[in-house]
Amino acid sequence: RILDNLITNAKKYTPDGTKVNVEAQNIGQEIMLTIADQGPGIPQEELDNLFERYYRGTNTTDDTTGTGLGLAITKQLIDLHNSTISVQSGAEGTVFIIKFKCK
Repeated sequence: RILDNLITNAKKYTPDGTKVNVEAQNIGQEIMLTIADQGPGIPQEELDNLFERYYRGTNTTDDTTGTGLGLAITKQLIDLHNSTISVQSGAEGTVFIIKFKCK
């Protein structure tokens, strides 16, 4: 569900023909997943609210469906796994980084 939400969002909010890269790395006691796109980026004011329920940023268009729950659910699932998610965004695209702790 986590990957589905993040990859679907990358596809939905970036122009056709741009790449979405998914990478997994084993880093000591963590598995780090990175989902990176080459889209227009997310403005800082939207980044601050990105994981809030029902929040939909201004990059959405009228023909894009959604409830504003996808990233809130993603964050909840990551929290349930005692893991973390962070996001970095700029003119070259957006990167979500998930770190799962290994037992």
